[in-house]
Amino acid sequence: MLESADRVGETRVVEDGKAPRRRVTGRARSSNEPTPPRPRPIGVLVVDDHPIWRQTLRKILEMRGFARVTAQASDGDEAVVAASETKPDVVIMDIDMPGTDGLAATRMILQECPQSKVLMLSASSEPAKIGRAVRAGATGYLVKTARPEEVVDAVRRVSEGELVFPPEVADAVMEEMRRPPAESNQGTAIRVALAERSVLDREGLAGVLRTCGFDVVHQARSPRELQSLDPPPDVAVISLGSADDNEKEIDAIIGMRRAMTRLGVLVLSQSADSAGAVQLMSGKAEGCGWLLKSRVSHLDQLRDAVARVARGEAVVDPDVVSLLVEERDRRSPVEDLSEREREVLGSMAEGRSNQAISEQLHMAPKTVEGHVANIFMKLGLEPASDDHRRVLAVLAYLRSL
Repeated sequence: MLESADRVGETRVVEDGKAPRRRVTGRARSSNEPTPPRPRPIGVLVVDDHPIWRQTLRKILEMRGFARVTAQASDGDEAVVAASETKPDVVIMDIDMPGTDGLAATRMILQECPQSKVLMLSASSEPAKIGRAVRAGATGYLVKTARPEEVVDAVRRVSEGELVFPPEVADAVMEEMRRPPAESNQGTAIRVALAERSVLDREGLAGVLRTCGFDVVHQARSPRELQSLDPPPDVAVISLGSADDNEKEIDAIIGMRRAMTRLGVLVLSQSADSAGAVQLMSGKAEGCGWLLKSRVSHLDQLRDAVARVARGEAVVDPDVVSLLVEERDRRSPVEDLSEREREVLGSMAEGRSNQAISEQLHMAPKTVEGHVANIFMKLGLEPASDDHRRVLAVLAYLRSL
């Protein structure tokens, strides 16, 4: 065998009378050769309603250097918007949060960002809840008692496409996942009533729902005709037209939910009516959904939405979520004050000093000072002279009236 001195990269050409082949040598890299690029850090969105927990997760991940927290969110609505803007590789998601919970947010995020992976990090270790998380699309689940290195390892593995959840509940999780999504908690087909003005559209929607495996027990022209059903259905699917025509229907749906407290409602709307969605979901979001007709592109979406509403979950289209967040951002910060803080602010608006407020409301001066400081903080008034901040706080109060 003859071995030539020619080098090609880090290989030698070897001739043995047969076809040439290459053999890797152990030559050290030249100082003039470029260093291979470092892998891009994993982009992570952290979603939890506790700010301390969000900051803790950020430190745990970024100290290791392989991940970067690109955004944080305190609830499901914020999470959907943040995910749409940042396109994270991994979302670390809490489940139990005010407003839109982690399960509903996960479904909406994965609909908008299918490339993202979701790792649920919850205080609950219930197998049923873990099963619902996997049904929602999460590919990982950890309990918040997990060690920091377990969290780091889970984020890495989930980003690489692995399934990560506690092995001790594997059997229970798989059993939960085997449940047909079109069944109620009693194991029977979900009973659905529907309302649609057009007879042709009504018959078409009924046929689609039956194809999805639901038991269509009643059809009506409007939600008002569903208010006296006995026994009540599990879910009412309401088809709405343009936002200008929906006010009476929304009132009827709210009345229907008050009369049938366990009724789930799924609205299929022609437009992203934020006012109607706020009115419907502000009182009780559980077991309530709002989808845009144009965004329901296949039967699995409709089947999943009806089944989730029947289980008491909230289902909201991402476009409607964005409008709801904008609507919330337009709210006066005065609404976030406690009842006592509003009383103190009302007295400030009457021109009373802290001492006069103390005497009027029968509070210790130190207590009044504490309420005033909280008012300044919640209204976003940066430290300045107290007189200046009192004027700005009063103006905010007057604008909210």
